[in-house]
Amino acid sequence: MALITCTEEIVKRIRSALLILTMASGCAYGQSIPGFAIKQFTVGMSELDLRKGFSTELSCDGGPTSPKHSCRASRAFDDRFKTVAGARVKVYYFTLYQDSLELIQLVLPTVAFADVVAGLKDKYGEPTSTLNLTVQSRCGAELSDTHHYWKRDGQELIVWQRFGQIDDMAITVKTERVIAEETAQAAARRKDI
Repeated sequence: MALITCTEEIVKRIRSALLILTMASGCAYGQSIPGFAIKQFTVGMSELDLRKGFSTELSCDGGPTSPKHSCRASRAFDDRFKTVAGARVKVYYFTLYQDSLELIQLVLPTVAFADVVAGLKDKYGEPTSTLNLTVQSRCGAELSDTHHYWKRDGQELIVWQRFGQIDDMAITVKTERVIAEETAQAAARRKDI
């Protein structure tokens, strides 16, 4: 009898501790922490919902019935999507699997990097990891190239200070499916020697 009372007391204390932790994290009891969102773009949204911000500017290969297709836009129709951290988005890239958004990538001017990172830290906390690199321009100048990584609920959010060109940066959100596909493609490339 004493053993059951002791166990019940432990269970009560554990439940109380979990309730305190979930309240401190801003979540309701039993509610999971949502994944990453950039502006109104969230993983899992349909192509139809995605198109609402782009009108005819969003061009996609394949379609909602395709197992996988990619979309790209250089301008947003909806003002809410035109800027991130006050910087105008240069290019939007999206990948959908069976009409579910699985990859979000926005390319912006590098001058927005500090504001974007500060905003993401405010929204999601400190990055899970940071990688500090140096790149060299065509003229020989050495430039910093910092990559910040956040991981949550099977998703990864990455911010690259330099992306493709030295004056471009990128914000990317991708799911486990995209990460697994990229890992498999990298393994296949390593075998192709």
